[in-house]
Amino acid sequence: MARFGIHGFKIGDAIEAGLLPQVEGGFAERALGNVPSWGQAPVAPAVPAPEGIMRVADWDAESANASVEVTTWRSDMQVGPEGFYFKVTGYNGFDTPAPAEGETWDRRYHEFIFLWDFDDPGSRFTRPDNIMEHMRNANIGYGPQVGHTYTKPGTYRPSVIVYEPSTGKLAKHTLGPFTVKDPDILFAGAQTNYVHPDGDYSAAPTGAGTFTSIYDALKKARNGQPFRVMLALGVEHYMPGEHRFENGVGTYLRNVYVCAAPGGRAKVTTDKRSGELFYMIDKSPREDPGHGLDMTFVGVDIIGSWQSWSETGGRARAFTFSRGGEPDRKAQYFLLHDIFISGFDAGILYLGNSHQDNEDHHITSILSNTLITNWGDYAVFSGTNRMAFLGTQLTQHRDAMSGGWKNGAHNQHGCMRINGVDHAVMDGCDFFTYNGWWENINPYHTQQPVLRWNFMGHDDVHDMALNMQRSVCEGGETILAFQHMNTGKSVRNNNVRIDGVVFLASHMTSVPIKIAFGGVTTRRSMFVFPTTPRINFHLFEPKSAGAFINSGLVTGDEIDPIVWEHNTLVNRMLAAEINANEWKPEGVRFLRPDEVNVPLADGTIIERGNIVHQPNLAQPDIGFGPMSMLDSIPTYRTRGYKDGGGEAIRLTAPLAPGESVQIAHKGTDFGQPPSAYTDGVHFAKLGADEIATDQTVTRSGEVEISFIEGAAILKNTSEATWPKDLIIEYKWDRSRGSNPIARDGTYGSPPGTERLERPLANSKANGTGFAAAGVELDFFGIPRPTYPTSGAMNASRAIGRPAKVVVMGASIVEQSFGRDLVNPNTNASAKMIEKGRPVQVFGYGFGGEKLDSFTKRLDEVLAAHPDAIVVVHSGGNDVTATKPHATADLTLFRERLNVVVSRMRQHPGRVFLGSLTFRNYGGSTFASPENGSEPFNEQEIIPLLKREAPWCIGPSGRPYFDFYRWMISNHENWLEGDGIHPNSEGEEAMRKYVTDVLVQIMDDRTIEDMPALPERAA
Repeated sequence: MARFGIHGFKIGDAIEAGLLPQVEGGFAERALGNVPSWGQAPVAPAVPAPEGIMRVADWDAESANASVEVTTWRSDMQVGPEGFYFKVTGYNGFDTPAPAEGETWDRRYHEFIFLWDFDDPGSRFTRPDNIMEHMRNANIGYGPQVGHTYTKPGTYRPSVIVYEPSTGKLAKHTLGPFTVKDPDILFAGAQTNYVHPDGDYSAAPTGAGTFTSIYDALKKARNGQPFRVMLALGVEHYMPGEHRFENGVGTYLRNVYVCAAPGGRAKVTTDKRSGELFYMIDKSPREDPGHGLDMTFVGVDIIGSWQSWSETGGRARAFTFSRGGEPDRKAQYFLLHDIFISGFDAGILYLGNSHQDNEDHHITSILSNTLITNWGDYAVFSGTNRMAFLGTQLTQHRDAMSGGWKNGAHNQHGCMRINGVDHAVMDGCDFFTYNGWWENINPYHTQQPVLRWNFMGHDDVHDMALNMQRSVCEGGETILAFQHMNTGKSVRNNNVRIDGVVFLASHMTSVPIKIAFGGVTTRRSMFVFPTTPRINFHLFEPKSAGAFINSGLVTGDEIDPIVWEHNTLVNRMLAAEINANEWKPEGVRFLRPDEVNVPLADGTIIERGNIVHQPNLAQPDIGFGPMSMLDSIPTYRTRGYKDGGGEAIRLTAPLAPGESVQIAHKGTDFGQPPSAYTDGVHFAKLGADEIATDQTVTRSGEVEISFIEGAAILKNTSEATWPKDLIIEYKWDRSRGSNPIARDGTYGSPPGTERLERPLANSKANGTGFAAAGVELDFFGIPRPTYPTSGAMNASRAIGRPAKVVVMGASIVEQSFGRDLVNPNTNASAKMIEKGRPVQVFGYGFGGEKLDSFTKRLDEVLAAHPDAIVVVHSGGNDVTATKPHATADLTLFRERLNVVVSRMRQHPGRVFLGSLTFRNYGGSTFASPENGSEPFNEQEIIPLLKREAPWCIGPSGRPYFDFYRWMISNHENWLEGDGIHPNSEGEEAMRKYVTDVLVQIMDDRTIEDMPALPERAA
């Protein structure tokens, strides 16, 4: 196999991961055809140098038979940490056509394979709590647009490989070099303002300005030059009011870098009730030279006063970025890296985004290694032209209340509402939504989506493109919603690419994704429905395993393809939790169109290569097994349903002072409220437009609340008449007050039920890439292509949690493990128990036997233990009869070895052949290894295993059971006098070695470890 390296990511690695095809004759020979060297690329069209200082577009000059243009957006300060946004913006030499004029859907965006290496080895996504280990590698990326944050100063050469599956054409492009500066050098001396609220400046950098408030320090940064504001550690930087920072004529607040002092994190606090904490307004005139606001925040905790678990406190917004009412301001850039935000109505609010074709007016925003939690409305609202969420966690507090009437007094929405953004990337992220507000289905507050990706009806939205990769999304009646904000309007198609994402449903999830426009592709993702009871079956019944295509579509709309391929459904719901008229377990549909209201043209919906695993139905649907369970998994955070107990009514007549109104409450459904008015009860008075005028009122004289059975009496004790159509509401926190009631945990997702399934190497789900002929159909009966191979994740070499293991071979095995398929080896089985693995280990060794006995003995093993894992040490007697390798006739040895491996291929991932032990013939082969078993291992056995049985090979490129290297490491103490057989110490060491490796195979493999099982050469 030829490997073309781009830093750490190699073509061969992509082949082994199932992302690019392995072809006979090697990737370079067949997939690329007769091509020139990398340096002889096709002639690319001339591209004029772009204007502006924050983006660079260039064509490559090193592709084999095609080329690409990549555009890069970065900060003007070019200082670490620095977030980059990359997008493939031009293609040359490929066969797939570009969109026609006036069209949005781009087949290349959906169908091409994009592999990125950011030249930043060791970089990882460390912030997310709940993503899987293989999702944390931040040095690689996938898809047509990606982002990366370089945290250290240095020079970098990121690279991308673009592959066209339909033709095998390939382009490679190396960017840069990009230099990321050292902040301590760029911001030396007076270019830093140091802030300590108590005036302790002992830790201030030499020459820095000194201030007691962040606001004053930032006001002094208006000189148009790169400027740093450094916050002291170990103190609270309290910000009591709104802080507006404007960039306009004569102010030049342009390049601002806010960070914690070295060695820790800075803490900013506020008790603001409303408005903005950091209000960044760009009013730079369009005729002004240069760019707009360029701001970076690093290493700061920002804490507000909202408490989502009691729905009390202030509802300010942590960051608001605004264009000051003018959409065509200069280009802007925002990076939040390693930021923690908690206790706000919204973590980040973007105002006045522009859909200008002129990129000199675009906004680039990047959230990297950032956590936003404990919000009232959204973690992130609205959007910018380019947005990247990289290794970011947007997760509501696990003890948050479920929500309530949409009035500003409750938790209301999910993680994100993105309106009219041009391009967005979400990679390595952790999303969890819990609360909602939808009172239309009273009494339940419906969990809002993780992401609402909305069109707002703007005519100038020409191309909304999303690339979501390697992330975990949990919760929501709908987990992702791709919809138009206003009904009855013709929708616009998108380019949405969802790849390798895990969706964890909750007790309310009816459908993971809702789609109201075309151009959405979902592949290699996993959808997990837990055994959690439905909080209300008729309101929240599951309707689709994948996507429900309905809301917002208008008859006559031209909808681009909606593709659903190579996904896996793991449905652990019980039969009683499924409406057969909706779900239809006997024929699960991943894509369910609302065919009555919205007829779709043929070919609009494309489903292929999807698999299901439904073990808890009356008739379990497990035909795509066997599956293995993963221990390194996302963990459910949904703890149940916690309602504040609120009700709201609209006054039908004015309520004068002293008069009362009665509001029915949910009573026994959610627990009685306190018997007296306590701090656990809160009152909200709203205008007719449902906007809160007073979010919480204590004993202020405005209202008196008392309770009767099933209702609350609210008496107007103020001096003003409450007008007709006023909405009034009361609510109580069930965890507080005189009669606290705990969360209803009935609807929490049971721990462990989110555990992901992945096909074992011999599973039907793996298609022709792994399974034997005749079992390559998906659950629609459609042949599964070789690549991708296994739905959500590449199949694993991992053997899961077998109950039995059989070690088979000749005399060495017989000495160490015995010959008994009825009674397990006591010593070896005890070792597995000591390692926390209650696995029975059997021995089946026959002294003197050779490779020609393998097939017979394997059949006997599998007849006795059909589900066992088989470890094989066989062939030593063949070596003894054939050696030395250099002068021997190897014909018979190779024939027998090929028969062994061919038989193993019928049980991939279950039968493991190891190397042969070191054999010290006549006491001389340690000095002359060419006369022993070493060349048989290195030139015969190991190469054959790599070609034909790759599950036997570990990450080091050696067999998992490398008996040769194990034995030679201590052969003086472990071998008997004949130099071949183990003594008692060697027997004990062999039992320990085999059980140690078994645990490694079971526990240590990552999802992407499994290389493809290649077709046998003719």
